[in-house]
Amino acid sequence: MPARPHGQAVAGHLPRLPRAYVARRRLWDRLEDASSGAATLLVGPGGAGKTLGVAGWLRETGRAETSTWVRADTTWTPTRLLALLDPEKLVVVDDAHDLPISTVRALDARIERDPDSLRVLLISRWDLPFTRLASELLGQYSVLRGELLRLDDAESAELVAAHVPTHAAEVSRAIAGRTQGWCAAVVMTARAVAASGDPVTVARRYAEESATVADRVASDVFATLQPRQRHLLLCVASEPEVTPELAVHLTHDPRAGEALADLEGMGLLVTRLPDADGARYAIHPLLAEVVRRRTAAGGVDVLRAAATVQRAVRL
Repeated sequence: MPARPHGQAVAGHLPRLPRAYVARRRLWDRLEDASSGAATLLVGPGGAGKTLGVAGWLRETGRAETSTWVRADTTWTPTRLLALLDPEKLVVVDDAHDLPISTVRALDARIERDPDSLRVLLISRWDLPFTRLASELLGQYSVLRGELLRLDDAESAELVAAHVPTHAAEVSRAIAGRTQGWCAAVVMTARAVAASGDPVTVARRYAEESATVADRVASDVFATLQPRQRHLLLCVASEPEVTPELAVHLTHDPRAGEALADLEGMGLLVTRLPDADGARYAIHPLLAEVVRRRTAAGGVDVLRAAATVQRAVRL
């Protein structure tokens, strides 16, 4: 397969699901209803579980093989994106907020003029400037957001149980109450609780504190990781995309690719990107912020990572 031009994204396979994955039945039901229209916009903040929620729905319903997954960036011009549209195939555009405004306008015009010629699902952190009224009234355009993306109590408890080696109901209640159904926050807090010798006490402490999850659990989450994984994140977290080869180069660790795959598999906010050309990973912004705070705190691990990256840059 020919290599793609440097910096240019391609339409590829949908993201793989981590081992610790919870079915999002409420979200899936709404996606099922909305996907019969021309366009659906799923809106939510980073860490709400939008990408893996949609990927799970496509696999659950058997649409994975007949859907096209696009990870948006500035290279997706109107011509490139519109060429993919097909009424018989669902096109999923992840990170749709990164599309050029010209592409959004062209897509908006297509929905207005010829809604029967496309089926598209846009995943975005914020609303896109579509002309919505007529399309919504005709049932051709739907927006999903808000409470739909929050984990309910049962989903939160299942996700906690996947990370915490205890099924104590108090642990799940404490974490659910503290994180308010925010998927990424549930994962981070559960990992921090699992690393402690007394999950119930630690979960209760988190529930009683007023600091944000990122503020309180950053060092605790970092402590749950293996030294190789900590070094990897300190070296690569600022990169928008990471390949195993880049990870090996920046960390000077021949097994850095294995560490990336391990983090992706455990569901700790490292996602393998859909790419037919090879393995590429993205570090979730929330985890990148945890690493930034850890870097600011300093220490031996931070100094070692900085020296390793400087060596890689010189090379």
